Amino acid sequence: MGKFMKCLLAVLGMVMFFTLGAFIASAAGMPEYSLQSGLIVTALSLVPTDLKGTLASTPNVAAILADYVGKNEKKIFSSLVPKMKIAEQMTVVPDLKDKMHMTKLTVKDGVVGYSENVNYDDDDIQFTGRTIESSLFMRNVKVNPLKYRTTWMAQLMKTGVNPQDLPFKQFTLDKIIAQIGSEIINNVYLADKTVAGNGIKNLIDGWGTILSKEITDDNITPVVTGAITNSNAVASLEKVAEDFPSQYLEDDLTILQYISYDTFRKYQNDYRERYGKYTARNEKGLYELDGFAGKFTMLPVSWMGKSQRIITTPYENMIFGVDSLSDFNNIYAETEFEILKLKVLFQMGCQIRDTAAVRTNDQA
Repeated sequence: MGKFMKCLLAVLGMVMFFTLGAFIASAAGMPEYSLQSGLIVTALSLVPTDLKGTLASTPNVAAILADYVGKNEKKIFSSLVPKMKIAEQMTVVPDLKDKMHMTKLTVKDGVVGYSENVNYDDDDIQFTGRTIESSLFMRNVKVNPLKYRTTWMAQLMKTGVNPQDLPFKQFTLDKIIAQIGSEIINNVYLADKTVAGNGIKNLIDGWGTILSKEITDDNITPVVTGAITNSNAVASLEKVAEDFPSQYLEDDLTILQYISYDTFRKYQNDYRERYGKYTARNEKGLYELDGFAGKFTMLPVSWMGKSQRIITTPYENMIFGVDSLSDFNNIYAETEFEILKLKVLFQMGCQIRDTAAVRTNDQA
């Protein structure tokens, strides 16, 4: 009944305005324009007005988007982490503002036969460590919401081109977030601080670069596999696994073999030719390396691109440093007339905790 009454009142209102328009035309001595005058007055009555009675101005789309950013800051950035996947594939070190020192304690071997004479060495216990360094990144985005009114996104809005429709806002913000995630994936692995520039690939060292430098400094001796092909991929991954220190295998550690999807594809092709089938996931949804009692798990990752590197190490040894995952980044938004300005800030760094617990091959 409520909707019926509203419709009835609306119709009566339009009839009233039409009658008023026709009356004005007749009173002005132009009865032949009664129909046109009635339609004009009726149409004007339907135009929205603000509190002062003036015609409503164009909605402030930028202000609406800025308000949406403020209310959904954590929700928006929680969608960045799943897109990146890195946070699920290695150990995340939070609260990283600039640098963080990770200390390693080493106790050397020294068990000998019993004797009344006791000798103590000054270097029985050694504290060493590695430092994870990070950089503060930003992405500045300027959005003019008005230009989207004439694009295909208009079909996502309700009748009346209401700029408050969620699809419009969600698309704009999600696209920005998705692109940041994609940029990190495409650049972080081989990021190198010695290369001039101001992007992700220039301001930190990625895991691929860290390994190359450790090999150059003779801190890691790579396993010789040669180029990974469709006919040697199985043997190459097994060869690197065989070189892994056995003392780690009895600990409750998750030993992963990080490989690119390109290397994984070659492994599957090689495995099929050797055994007449593909490697399947186990009951936990993981790809186990055959012949090692389930101790090694192959993990194809997108952030390695088409690298032929095989990184065999515990999950705990690969470090991805951020400021915080619960509020991964910060969004700042301001409006200037119809323009919306967004600033996205995030801290990020990479490191390998202990080079003694990593084995890799001779491919970049």
